[in-house]
Amino acid sequence: MIIKLPSKEERHKLFGSVPPGAKIKPTTKNGMKDLQNQKNKFLFDINQVGISNVKQPVNVHSSLSPNQQTTIATFTLTSSLPYDKKEQI
Repeated sequence: MIIKLPSKEERHKLFGSVPPGAKIKPTTKNGMKDLQNQKNKFLFDINQVGISNVKQPVNVHSSLSPNQQTTIATFTLTSSLPYDKKEQI
């Protein structure tokens, strides 16, 4: 599958970038555009997005002695996103 990308300027608009210029960006919540919840069609699905190497202490229970051991687990947390979403809810 070949994806024809829009121009750089069109991509910036699509993803909510604003061109540099005079300091006219809103300073209050009411004046800000809600980009996160805006419905839009992006260029392609994202197969995998997330974070890796999340370290978390865990307790391992066993029927053998010692019955409980503490260790540190390393997790990778991922999700896929369809092309019309910015976040997974």
